[in-house]
Amino acid sequence: PYLSISSGLVEIAPEVVAGAQRASTSPILVASHFCAGVVVLATLETAREFHRVDTVRIGAVLDESDTGGPAGAADLERWATATTAGMV
Repeated sequence: PYLSISSGLVEIAPEVVAGAQRASTSPILVASHFCAGVVVLATLETAREFHRVDTVRIGAVLDESDTGGPAGAADLERWATATTAGMV
């Protein structure tokens, strides 16, 4: 299995195309959502301890003034200079 946590169209395009061309090989998960699903996986593991789970609520606290730091800003700038085709 292969896991990618990038949300940049320029960066995930080769992975998506490669996965589509070789669909019978190892599974590929492209995950750009919060923590790349780590919270969901931890919740599913914890839920195994119970006979029945009716509801699961997951919350996150984020600093509204934290835009991702220097690494996030560098990613956005790199994506913007590479192409504008994927920007909405």
